[in-house]
Amino acid sequence: MLSHVISSELKTTFISVIQQINEVMAREAGKPAVRFNNSYLTYQELSQQSDKLCNHLISQGVGRGDAVTVCMEKSIYTVLSILAIWKIGAVYAPIDSQFPSQRIAHILTDTKANYMITTTAKASKMRNIVDGLDCINIDSPVWQNNDGLYTKANLASEHLAYILYTSGSTGKPKGVMVTHGNLISITNSWKQQYNLTSKDVHLQMANFTFDVFIGDVVRSLCVGSTLVLCPKNVLIEPKQLYELMYKESITIAEFVPTIVRGLVEYVTKNHKQLDFMRLMICGSDNWSMGEYRNFKKLLGAHTQLISSYGLTEATIDSTYYEENRRSDVVLTDEQAVPIGKPFSNTTVYILNKELQPVATGEMGEIYLAGSGISKGYLNLPKLTNQRFILHEIDHKELRLYKTGDLGRYLHDGNIEFLGRVDNQVKIHGVRIELSGIENMLNTHPSVRESMVIVHNFSEDNQRLIALVVTEKNIHIASDDLKNFMREKLPSYMIPSIFILQSKIPTTLSGKLDRKFLENIPAQSLHVAPRNHLEEELVKMWETVLCITHIGVLDSFDAIGGDSMLFTKLIHAVEIKYEIDFPAVALKHCVTIADIAEVISSFSNQ
Repeated sequence: MLSHVISSELKTTFISVIQQINEVMAREAGKPAVRFNNSYLTYQELSQQSDKLCNHLISQGVGRGDAVTVCMEKSIYTVLSILAIWKIGAVYAPIDSQFPSQRIAHILTDTKANYMITTTAKASKMRNIVDGLDCINIDSPVWQNNDGLYTKANLASEHLAYILYTSGSTGKPKGVMVTHGNLISITNSWKQQYNLTSKDVHLQMANFTFDVFIGDVVRSLCVGSTLVLCPKNVLIEPKQLYELMYKESITIAEFVPTIVRGLVEYVTKNHKQLDFMRLMICGSDNWSMGEYRNFKKLLGAHTQLISSYGLTEATIDSTYYEENRRSDVVLTDEQAVPIGKPFSNTTVYILNKELQPVATGEMGEIYLAGSGISKGYLNLPKLTNQRFILHEIDHKELRLYKTGDLGRYLHDGNIEFLGRVDNQVKIHGVRIELSGIENMLNTHPSVRESMVIVHNFSEDNQRLIALVVTEKNIHIASDDLKNFMREKLPSYMIPSIFILQSKIPTTLSGKLDRKFLENIPAQSLHVAPRNHLEEELVKMWETVLCITHIGVLDSFDAIGGDSMLFTKLIHAVEIKYEIDFPAVALKHCVTIADIAEVISSFSNQ
């Protein structure tokens, strides 16, 4: 019986990530540290610039333990800002300017952050959201005049490194508090498992508000490698992405499956290889063993292909999987890639409802233990105590994180992911609490109750669908509900389809029937193109989003689109139909029907 897997423990003296990076900056002074587009900073320049920003922050009153928010487009300045914050001993808290104002206000209030590193263009918007916010404009020369030595923070392992916000069941995001001890633990584990060296060149692709971004930064800078930031427009174009990887001689990169699929298709069709890579990591979402093996064929014999699993609450990564052809466990191409075995300093337990270990092959809930387990949720002690529990196993009291994920041990020691115990889902690589969307939707004055579910239109096309019961069964237009939600939630949490119901479907036992839509044909859940123009636009959307079965009333952002893809789409529309798309109409054009109406208005002029 295999009840848990205990990985090797790395016993090291605590040296914080920023202390390690400071030592590297002195040692690798002339080497490029961070590159973005045609610009770069050497380690010496990165050290000098981060010192100046650090001094400026201190002069503004920032001290150890203070939360400092960062709100800007991803750039070299983002990395520089993180280092400056850590040098003081302050806490990094990223904010995406595309977040709804209510979400931004909640993060600023929750963290008690009085300071934000941002740009001149974004500063006025941020000050309008929260009065008294002190904005340090990174594109202003003011901070660059702060020369001199700063007083190095005396950091301990329990001091916070960053606070990242994830989806919450109440509709409000919850802040996960990650310490310097948590961060250095996984950093040392990566060093060991991935054999990280200063010769590597890392490609950074994740949004800076995700913990994978922090992982990319520390994996690279802690060993003196070069970090290449991938522009958003390049990330969504497989040809440009491959060319960037080849040109920059990238050796290490972490992908999500959707990006891998596009890259594999391009490389295969154009008879190219990725054999210049030393390490490829894929995480944040499920993918199949068939996809894993097809990707492996494009890599060199020496290239490691790793599938990683992790949660923000357990500091980025907890387990990893690499196929071993000599294993007794044979996985078919159709099976999902296992989440694997734990990194050093991590222990994985699979427990039943009585919190007792299960036998190999039996399903249970995945619990994580080790030095990567975070402090919990900021200002949410009750939720922290529910998810971070003290429990005795093998006569030893442990602090466990209750993941909510189901899994089982395979006979070779790898762990297979089997789904969720609750109604948390993952859409486009982002974990979402369905109850959080429901609770926010229920605050609409005309909504009595609602249920949000996920429907799979195809392998790469999952969408959120809301079933809504209104007060006195009055009619509410889907656009009205979407506009209401946009003021409160990020775009990826807004359902693409709203269905009015007389009552919410339940099972025979009276529970919410979240499988209600499984037996409903996908055709009945979308509106097909009604004319030639809408047919053409559907094809354009399918090309840009790399998915099929798009309805003319589907919201662009709800089915995987983002601002960069939308810009690309509108540019294509302008070229094809020879129009200058009016800027005032852009924020109202979220569906194919909306865009078709604008194009038709030009034809009628």
